[in-house]
Amino acid sequence: MIRRTWSGDHLISYARLIHPGDRYKLRSSLHTN
Repeated sequence: MIRRTWSGDHLISYARLIHPGDRYKLRSSLHTN
């Protein structure tokens, strides 16, 4: 699991994308950002 604090939530979203299922939720979050 990759977890880093870089550019605020940008890196967090990338690390979460690795997780199956959560990636869908993250995708929508990225668009709203």
